[in-house]
This record gives sequence, C-alpha cells and structure tokens, in this order.
Amino acid sequence: MKRILLLCFTLILLVSVTTSCNKNNSNESSQWDFSYTIEKRSFMQGETICITVDVTNIGKGYEFVGSNVDLFGPAELYLNSNEEQTLETLPFANTSDATKRVFKNGEKAQYTYYFYTNENSPEGLYTFKVPFGGEYKVFESILVVNAPPTEEELAVEDLADAFITKEYPALSLENCRVDINQNTKGEYSVEYTLTIGGYRTYESYHVKFNADKTVRNSYANYEGKYSAYLPYVTADKISEAEEKLTKQLEKYETHSGFYLSIDDQGYLCLNAEVIVDSLFNDHEHKFFSERICGLQ
Repeated sequence: MKRILLLCFTLILLVSVTTSCNKNNSNESSQWDFSYTIEKRSFMQGETICITVDVTNIGKGYEFVGSNVDLFGPAELYLNSNEEQTLETLPFANTSDATKRVFKNGEKAQYTYYFYTNENSPEGLYTFKVPFGGEYKVFESILVVNAPPTEEELAVEDLADAFITKEYPALSLENCRVDINQNTKGEYSVEYTLTIGGYRTYESYHVKFNADKTVRNSYANYEGKYSAYLPYVTADKISEAEEKLTKQLEKYETHSGFYLSIDDQGYLCLNAEVIVDSLFNDHEHKFFSERICGLQ
C-alpha cells in the first residue's frame, strides 16, 4: 500500500492557519464580500471541521425577510476530484423571524458551519461552497482530509525520528510536518519539513529506508537556513506581518496565499503573489512582502 500524508499540503499551507480569504465571487457583479476563517488546514478522519463565514454588503441595500442569518443557506464541503462526495453536516435551520429588513451597505453577517468526518470520509482536498442572498461563493481547496497513520507507519516514523535526532541534533522535530511515503517495493521515505508559525519553509530533512526498515540514505535541503530564525520569531510578529500583507491585498480578488522567504537583507518575510490581467490578453505578476524578523 502506498500512503502519502498531506498529499497536496504544499498548496494549502501557502495560506495562514487563521487567514480569512479574500473575495473570489462566482458572480463578478456580486454585492457581497465573502471571507472565511478555519482553525487549521489539515484534518484527520474522525475530526469535526468548523468554518466561520463572514459576508459584508459592498453594494446597495438588500431587502429581505427574516434575520441576517437567514440570508445564508445550506453549504457544501466536497471533494475536489468528485463533487458528489460531500462531508456530512447538520441541516440548515432558518429562523422563524418574518420581519422585513434591509441589509445595508457596509453591514455584516456571520454564520458558522460544522462538517463531520469519519473513517469512510474520502482522503484529499476539499472545496467549500456557501450561499448567501441568492448567490453563492466557492472557496477552492481550503483543506485536506487524511486517514490516521497505520501502526507500521508510526513505527517507521519512530525510526526516522531517532535517526534525524541523531543526524541533525539542532533540529526541533516539534516544528516539523511529517510526510510518509511507501513505494511498490515496500520501501519507505520520511520527509520532515520545518514550519514557522504554521507556514512551510524550504528547509527539509529526508530519510529513506530499505524494505527491511534499515536506513538507505538521508539528506537535507537548506539545512539550518530557516530554523535559525526560530529563537526570534513570535506570534505577534507573524500576526503583524499578516495584517499588513492582508491590507495590501484588499483590492485584489485572489492571491497565492501567504508563504515565507528570506530577503536580500537576511530578514524572514511573509509574502504573497497576485496575477493581474494586462493589455493584449497578457498578465502581470505582482509580489508583496512584509518582514517578520531578522537574526538579532
């Protein structure tokens, strides 16, 4: 059996664990500005997924009957590779409020959706579709669902942990995300990717095993390059960079998501890329960056 933990997690981790995504409406003339908040981007089968949606009216007043919550509707969280595969959720309950109201420009509404996974929930990337005020919003590839590791995989990870700890004693495994792969010959490879503030870095460590679980070889990418910043990074510094970057990106409908880099001056930075249309059916890449900290 071949198992790949966090199959497409590289894409997902470009986005902050708590970042609210910018507007990307299915209807370009929409008067609604959608965003969502999610606790994390990777879930194991059996976990409950909580997604909070915020909608702001950026157009004219919208007349409706009920409360602001009634403007929402049943949402779907479906598998990218098969839209028929949706996660279980509670039925959407409208209020009994029959008051006529106007949802004014600048007014906000919020609703929290819960989705449930079990051992039969398909693994892979999931897309979130939520209705509001007669329209709907699609957030693509917002999370991944994985099966829990098997006993054999846990045993291989223990062997890899022991090897990496001995080979790279300065590395803190607590700051690493682990990917385990097995090929058709029964050989395992384990990859440790350093994360800072929930974001993947380019620093990674790899161990490859023979079929008998003995180590065949190992190697590292950017060894110590990003982990050197760990003593100087704080949650406040990351949040400050996120807020500044989010403000710069407000006028764009979509962006790459946030990712880390080191600039020419040696500062750890939070970055994002935007692709905008230009003349003659061409496009332009715009890059945004905010410094988090240096090696002080």
